[in-house]
Parts: sequence; C-alpha cells; structure tokens
Amino acid sequence: MAREMQGISMRFRLTLWIATIFTIVLWVTCAIFWLYQRESVNNVFIDILKERTSNIAAGLDTRVPAVSRAELDSIAQEAVRAIEFEAIHIDVFSVVGEPINAGDESVLQPSLLPLGKATNSVEPVYLHDPELLRRIINIPEAESLDSAMLTQLVGSDRLPYILCVTTSDRFVERQLAVVNDMVMMTFLTAPLLGILSGWFVSGIAVAPLRRVQDLIREMGPSQLNRSIEMPDGGAEVNELVQELDDARKRIRDAFEAQERFLANVSHEIKTPISVLLMEAQTLDLKGMPDEIVYFVDSTQGEMSRLGNLVESFLTLTRIEDGEGKVRGKRYAANDLAMDSVEHCAVMANQLGIWLRPQLFADEETIDLAVSGEPELLTTMIDNLIRNAIRFSSKGDGVEIVLSDEGERIGFAVRDEGPGIAPDKLATIFDRFTQANQHERKGRGHGLGLTIAKGIAELHRGTISVRNLGVGCEFKVLLPKYRTG
Repeated sequence: MAREMQGISMRFRLTLWIATIFTIVLWVTCAIFWLYQRESVNNVFIDILKERTSNIAAGLDTRVPAVSRAELDSIAQEAVRAIEFEAIHIDVFSVVGEPINAGDESVLQPSLLPLGKATNSVEPVYLHDPELLRRIINIPEAESLDSAMLTQLVGSDRLPYILCVTTSDRFVERQLAVVNDMVMMTFLTAPLLGILSGWFVSGIAVAPLRRVQDLIREMGPSQLNRSIEMPDGGAEVNELVQELDDARKRIRDAFEAQERFLANVSHEIKTPISVLLMEAQTLDLKGMPDEIVYFVDSTQGEMSRLGNLVESFLTLTRIEDGEGKVRGKRYAANDLAMDSVEHCAVMANQLGIWLRPQLFADEETIDLAVSGEPELLTTMIDNLIRNAIRFSSKGDGVEIVLSDEGERIGFAVRDEGPGIAPDKLATIFDRFTQANQHERKGRGHGLGLTIAKGIAELHRGTISVRNLGVGCEFKVLLPKYRTG
C-alpha cells in the first residue's frame, strides 16, 4: 500500500485525506443536527399543544359540565384553524372517568387514559400513543389522531374535571420531512463537497512546494551564485528553502574548488605541451627514416590534440565562472554566423562538406543583433558547425539558419548525418559524451557541445537538439540586443 501511495501526488493524497475527514465530520454533524431537530420539533409541537389545551381549559371553566358535544366540536374546529393541526377532538371526563355528556359514545375509553396522573399533575400530561388513541369509537378522523394532552379544570359546579385534547402530529412529520430532506441532501453531497474543498485547500498547501520545485528546476551553473529566496512561504517552506540555499552554497563551493583545480592543472599542463610542440616543429626531419618522421608527426598531432583539450578545459572554466565576465557587446547575427562559417571552412573543404548559411536578408531583420562576448559566441557556433561536419558524409551539406523568434534570435545548425541515438539525446550536452567512432570524422574530446551549452546559458540563452527526418538540428536561442 505504501509503495502504491508513493506514485500518487501529494495534492491528491491531501485531497483524499481532507475529503475523508470532511465527509465524516459532516456526516456526524448531520446526525447530531437531525437528532437535535427531531427533539426540537417535538418539543415545539408539545408546547403548542400544551398552550392550546390550557387555553381551551380556561374557556371551558364556566361551561363545564353543561357544555354539549356540539360546543366541544365547535371549539375543536376553531383550534384547528388557529394552529398547525389537521384534526382535533375534545373530550371532558370526571375524575372517575365518566364523560360529562350522558350517552356520548364517541369518546376515548377513559379506562385507557392516565386520568389519575392528570388529576395529580399541575402541568398538562402529554400522551403519544397512536395505537391507544385509535380506539376512539365512531370518529371519522380517528386514524389521524396520534397525540393527546390531558389537563385538569374546575367546572362551574366547583368540581374537578379532566380535559382531553387529541390531535394529529402531521405538523411534526412535515417539519421532520423538511429536515430529513436537507440532511439527506447534505449526506449525499458531503463527499463531493469534501473533494472540492480538499482539492482547493491542498492546492494552497502544495503551492509553496511547487514554487520550491520551480526554483530547483531553474538551478544551473549560472544560478549557483544567486541566493534562493521565496518570501511568504510559511515557516516550514522557509526552512526548506534555507536548507536548499545552504545546499546551493555547498555545491557552488565544490564547483569552484573543482574549477580552480581544473584551471590550475590545465595551466600547468599547457606549458610543457607548448614546449614539446615547439621542439617538434623545430626538428629537422630531412633525411630521417620514415619511422622517425611518422613518430614525430604522430606525436605532434597528439600533442596538438592534447593542447586543444587543455584549451577547452580553460574555456569551460572561464564560462562556468559566471556571468561577470560576459561583456554586453553588440554582435550582428549575420556577422556571427558568417564568422563561424569562415572559421570552419577549411575543415569543411578538407572533408568535402558544403556549408550553407541562410542569413537575414529583409529590411526588418538584416540588422538584428545579439549581446555578449564575441569570442565566446563564435566559439559556441564554431563548435556546433564542427560537430555537424564530423557527422556528415562527403558531399553532404551543413545548414546554418537564422530565424527571428520574437524576443530572441535563433541559430540552427542542421546536418545530413545519421542523427543522434534516442538514448543519448538527454546526455548529449554532458562532458565527454561522444558518438560511436564509425559515425563521426575527426577526433574530438567530447567537450564541444558542453562548451556551447555553457556559453548559451551564460548569455541567458538556451540550446536544444532534435533529430530530423535526415540528420539532426542543434538550435540556440539568444536574446536580442537592446539599446539603452
């Protein structure tokens, strides 16, 4: 179960928990509300019936025992109109249970009523026994009479009597039906309300974490010198951001130590390499055996390659030092492309590759330029073109296409080679990542694309790669030069 939950987003889990707790709380609240309302409605009904019974008793004091059945029925009709009762029936008994109307058989059986309790009670006695009350004889509305109220009164003859008012409790049923409908509606909609509330609340809860995630996603070599800040994130999130910023500092310090070591080693290695190259170039090989000439040429080539590798390390170190070394010089996009084409022309001619620049030519785009360090920018485009040349066959073409991308200028380098293996697309810009030897020409050292990526990021740009139908495309997007 724990493993299954690991693949579920935190927002979904929070929503599930909140919805569950919300639903349970709402269901319990509904149950308590229903019980309270049922009790409250019953109490209201009893109070109304008690009040009406007391009023009827007050009106009969001077008329009992001479009041007739017709008069009692008339009083009952008035009571029905006055309050929320569907039917009322009134009877008056002596304390021993005899009806005051001689020969009146349409009364409750006195023996079944708690007359003694009513006689000894100061307050009216409430009776809710539908089965008992349905034993009324020859009364059409008997089936609707469910409750009774008994109270003592003193007749005009100064003798005590018991007034019995029976009525229906449809009023209670109607009120409870409204409560039941409301409770049932709430009961059924509680899960949906819980999910909506949970999704909203969880969204607020995880929003700071998503902002932290965005901060982490945006971190790169050029951002290691920037403090990570996120105000108003809450105590827990602020603590997490602080830990993340501390980790950034440790990574920055480690990178700086690594780059210092790399720069120092590169400088130390560069001097003996330069000496060996100079000595190899000054050797007089005339008359020397072919083996010695081959050895000197091979050694000179390897030392040149090693020197280029050291120079690449130094360039990479300068790039990763940060944006402080980037000067905001204006560099026309067409000039940048053509300078790189010129730099790579010799290599392309040697391998029989055609370079095809597609420059800005219309009035709106011909003067577009980028801002940055010209040497670094040409190094970036040079590396992309040379990389394309290495993966092209004799007679193929390498296109350098410029495009206006709104706030940015695009530099696309397209070749007609075998493309990049899908498993290497994600790591193609990593250090020392190279294609198989049979897919490329020339001997690189796996830093060209890494350097190109670093230069692009240093100039607040991006670099991407994708396979085409034939070959692949490396595309750099750089911000346009803005005056002022």
